[in-house]
Formats: sequence, C-alpha cells, structure tokens
Amino acid sequence: MVEAAEHHPELCAVVAAMAAGTGLNGFARRFSERFYDVGIAEAHAVTFASGLAAEDRHPVVAIYATFIQRALDHAFHDVCLMNLPVIFALDRAGVVEDGPTHHGIYDLGFWLGMPHLTVMAPADESEMAPMLEYAVSLHSPAVIRYPRGATGLPVRSPAPLLPGRAEIRREGTDLAIWAMGGEVTRALTVAELLKQQYQLSARVVNVRFLKPFDGDALCRDAAAMPVFTLEDHVSATGLGALAAGILAEARLVHSGRNFGWPVDTPIPHGAVDELRRMFQLDEAALARAIAETVR
Repeated sequence: MVEAAEHHPELCAVVAAMAAGTGLNGFARRFSERFYDVGIAEAHAVTFASGLAAEDRHPVVAIYATFIQRALDHAFHDVCLMNLPVIFALDRAGVVEDGPTHHGIYDLGFWLGMPHLTVMAPADESEMAPMLEYAVSLHSPAVIRYPRGATGLPVRSPAPLLPGRAEIRREGTDLAIWAMGGEVTRALTVAELLKQQYQLSARVVNVRFLKPFDGDALCRDAAAMPVFTLEDHVSATGLGALAAGILAEARLVHSGRNFGWPVDTPIPHGAVDELRRMFQLDEAALARAIAETVR
C-alpha cells in the first residue's frame, strides 16, 4: 500500500478500527492525510469510501472478510451499483482460529453476484502487489481477498497477471485441481502426494480471478480430465458452485469433486490445521479422496 500510494496520489485507505489488524499502521504514519479510521462502523466505512471515490479519490477499504458482511447493502447500493472505484481489501479470508463468528468463508456468496465488480484471490504474497496495482488501474470496484498470516514460502516472480485468466502452477495429465487463494500452496502439496502415493499426475491451477472467471480454461480441463476444486470457503456459494455452474452451462460432466467447508455445520473454534483434519480437508485426506474418486 505504501509503495502504491507513492505512485498514485489519489490512493487512500479506510478502516473500521482495524489499522493494526489490517497492517496499515505504516501507511497511516506515512500518509496520515490519506488515512481514515471511522471506528467500528463497517457500513459507514463503505459508504464513506463511495463518497471519496465519487470525488476522484481511490479508496482501499481494509476490513476482515467476516466483518464486511455488515456492509453488504452499502457495498451493493453505494459502490457496485454506482460502479465506483473502491477497492475492498478483505483480510482473514478463510477459516481462522477465532471461532464461528470470525471465519471469512461466506462472502463470495454475495460478491460473485455484484455488478461491475472484479474479484481476485492471490495465491501468495508475491501476487498481492500486482493485484493491488491492477485494482488501482480499474475505474470500477474490486475485491482482493486473502488469508491471515503468510504462506511461509520464498517470494517468487509470478507469471504476468492477465485479467480473468487463471495460471497453471503445475502440469498434469490425470486430473486437475483448481485452487483459490492460499489453497494453491496446499494444492501443490496434494499434487505431490498424489504422485508419490497414488501414481497420479495432477495439474494445479491457480484461479486468481473469481470474477471474471476463466471458464474457457476450466472447460478445456474438464473435457480432458476430472476437475477438482479446493477453496477456503463454503463450496456451496464459492469456487465449487461457480465451477459447477459453468460446467453445467457448457453441458460438460463434472466428474471431480468440490472441496470446501460445509455450509450447514458452523466451524468451531480451534487451530486451523486441527479444523482441517476434523473436516477431512487436510492434505492427506484430500489426496486420498481425490485418488478414490479418480479410480
């Protein structure tokens, strides 16, 4: 954000009493006149940002993915319907350790139906800056959703970010795993387990854009091999549902499975790795389930 703001004087930040939690303390110190903390009032933060955007500013609204639910009406009426250039930076996307009220696993259910909106999910830290830069280049609203913490991987040089295009991270011929956000790293681990333990060659695709979505690439994969989706979201309203709908529209048989969190079972408090094991979403369980489905 600080680096982007150096080159884009119109860029500003809006938070709802979460400057430290969203990592914007440094931005607030460097650009105090372009930083706005509205307090614990997420709905007001969004409408306030729409006013800034209408006056030729380009606000980044940094809010936890679960808390943006409080501002759904404002995001639709005051930003997306008006096609204003507001960037939603959604921290803590996915399951966290703070219990059922804090899991950011429901927001795609409304973002994917919003007009004029671009929705992105970086696979790791190296994709954050290109996605922010792309969002700043737009004259329309955008969402960048990312998990808490870091992948712990060395920063790589990602393939060029092409709007609406997915990225193949690993080639494979027996099946394809389409993964979203931080799940891409886990999908690569699952692919290696499939190779070592089940002698299966798995392609891994980094979705990058959920809206617009690379439906053509998905259909090409589905015509050639079983396709599986992996997301840190409820699959009923996220990547899994999106992929299934696209394949149904193309009249392609969806011979894989969608892996995500259940919609009717609230996810309890606990360490994320323990929660994944509880719901059979750890890497070993995923590899086993994929192998059983393919064979």
